[in-house]
Amino acid sequence: MLPTGYVSGCVACEANAGVRAAPGGVIHQDDFWRLEHLLSPAPLAGWLVLKPLRHCEGLEELTEEEANNLGPLLRAACTALQAATGAAKVYSIFLGESVAHLHIHLIPRAPDHPEAFRGPRVFELLRRAAETGQGVLEGDAAAMAEAVRQRLAMVRAV
Repeated sequence: MLPTGYVSGCVACEANAGVRAAPGGVIHQDDFWRLEHLLSPAPLAGWLVLKPLRHCEGLEELTEEEANNLGPLLRAACTALQAATGAAKVYSIFLGESVAHLHIHLIPRAPDHPEAFRGPRVFELLRRAAETGQGVLEGDAAAMAEAVRQRLAMVRAV
């Protein structure tokens, strides 16, 4: 059964419906949101995507319930990602240009991450991975997804 508001050809809707599988599977899913690793080829282990189950294209389209659940989940996911990766910072970025479905990139920035790929320039790594078809090993991405899943369970239990 397809999720409510499924849009054919939408990569995020296809992932939510299980048509596309992220390395490590679903990290978290509730009535409104789904968190999983970026689809392959991912440039970094731990590059996650948080998206609503329902197709919508921007924050302004969220229902009251979706919006109320977003903040606490986003905070918990960033906390878990930082703990699992040892990141100095977790970027939370939504642009909505290449994939119309609202999706928030959660990107761990390591302390030694090259200056040339910090801030919005981190998307250059994504562009390169897409062009070459080369990214982190799926096994490494899956292991990181599991580490985040475990940390997220601890964070949300508090």
